[in-house]
Amino acid sequence: MAEDEDGALALAWSREAITQVQVHGGEPLAILGSTVVFSFDALDYDEALELALSLLRLAQTHASQPRVSYGIAIGTMTTRSLIGGQAVEGSALDRAQALSGAAGEAAIVVDETAHERLSEHYLFGKEVTAGMVRGRVLDRALPRKRSCRMAVLRLKQAPIPTSRREVYEQLRLRATGERERCVLLRTSQPCEALDFLTRLANEVSPPFELHLRAQAAGLQPLGSLQAALTHGPSQSKLEQALSSLPLDEQQVLRALVMGEAISRSDAVGAISTLLDRSGPAPWVVLHRLHDIDAASLGVLSECRKRLAKPPLIFS
Repeated sequence: MAEDEDGALALAWSREAITQVQVHGGEPLAILGSTVVFSFDALDYDEALELALSLLRLAQTHASQPRVSYGIAIGTMTTRSLIGGQAVEGSALDRAQALSGAAGEAAIVVDETAHERLSEHYLFGKEVTAGMVRGRVLDRALPRKRSCRMAVLRLKQAPIPTSRREVYEQLRLRATGERERCVLLRTSQPCEALDFLTRLANEVSPPFELHLRAQAAGLQPLGSLQAALTHGPSQSKLEQALSSLPLDEQQVLRALVMGEAISRSDAVGAISTLLDRSGPAPWVVLHRLHDIDAASLGVLSECRKRLAKPPLIFS
């Protein structure tokens, strides 16, 4: 249903609307002044919404088209014969008419029932109230969620603020230099440190990364190290990395991944070989150092002593 106060434009528009309704599979029911009433099958509510979008686009590109509002409601309607025509009645008609009047110019508003069914595939904005009737206005700028998903894929990472650019450059120089093997990051905003490391990883593409964090089961020996092997950026590379290790060390790390108890010396030997064979300058990232279990930190400390070129450690 649509409304406009300009009679001449409304008449021309109503004829065009009726044609479009029929093209989209709907049924024109009545013209009530400057209001056109049409119906769709209960399962074709998305067709009604697409029709309203089509007519809005037409109004935007043709100055002769009135800027109308559209109300969509789901429910039953009845018609009864009168002398000289027929009357259309029903609560769905009342809701659609009330919402279209409250929505403002050039808007599409749906009642609560229609919103429940359409919100899976369409985006809606503000809520509109007309008496006891409530509805939601369609986001006309980007109405379809699938378009939003495609737009998200094209998003670029936000640039580093100018005030923090120098800090990031210092981090990058230290991480890519030959002398530094341990970098301590101190910031009042932990998310900034994580953002810097993510950017740096995208730039230099480390061959392998171990990210150690606090684990809920804090008493589990090597819990942080186990989680680092099973989660994180290098999870997809783990199987290939394991295949390059001697069989006994493969078994040690597979046991660790499964949460089985292993000796500290076996863990040190297997992790050392893994880091040594994973490529030049692998990363070990310690998130919130004081929360990581002591056994995992002890293994990494021993590994660092064994390796001729220790991994680059961030903390």
